[in-house]
Amino acid sequence: MINFRRHSKFFLCMIAVGGVSFQAVAQPHPVKPEAGLAYKTGNPADWPKELDAVIAAPDNHKILMENDRVRVLEVTMAPATIEPLHSHRWPSVLYIQSAGDFIDRDAEGEIILDTRTLPEPMTFPMTMWKAPEAPHSVENLSETQTIRLIRVEMKPIQGSSARRKMKEADFKPSANGGQSSDETWENWRWEGKDE
Repeated sequence: MINFRRHSKFFLCMIAVGGVSFQAVAQPHPVKPEAGLAYKTGNPADWPKELDAVIAAPDNHKILMENDRVRVLEVTMAPATIEPLHSHRWPSVLYIQSAGDFIDRDAEGEIILDTRTLPEPMTFPMTMWKAPEAPHSVENLSETQTIRLIRVEMKPIQGSSARRKMKEADFKPSANGGQSSDETWENWRWEGKDE
């Protein structure tokens, strides 16, 4: 199991500094959802706000951290359960820790992905990029395996604040799990002004 608190500053640093663009990166078999899958996109502004994942499926989506740049979700699905219909309005990086077979369906009930039909089984852990996802629902087909993942949703950058720089001290290593002693998760400091 990944120690998220220990590694989250790395993820956030990669996202915030320089506008890093994540591509599908997996160990050892990449799964590119954009390749041959029927994921509906569309305009996230048109999707009902009540279908946001943390509102529509709160038992499956727990907010670990949220600010104006990212929302980090812990996603879990117990064996033999079906998630309520929900959407993800921002692009995301997924760190999938474990999963058995599952089916993902769109709002009309059409199958987007049935993992039983993949040419090779997925290997976990796996990291992948996902564009915004229109309303969909996942069914965990496994009778024993819980689906577990961390989802880092990247919010749009407003104005020129994208060029903000983080102070080097915000990422200095320490003996307490990588967090400097004078810093808390609620107290991120930024250097510089909007340009």
